[in-house]
Amino acid sequence: NYATFMVKLCKKNKEYPPTIDNEIDSEPLER
Repeated sequence: NYATFMVKLCKKNKEYPPTIDNEIDSEPLER
């Protein structure tokens, strides 16, 4: 969904807080 899309962008920019990073790990991203 849109949130996942934003997460991918943030992950690419590496400008996301560690709190969100933990939530990303729980979700099955493309990896």
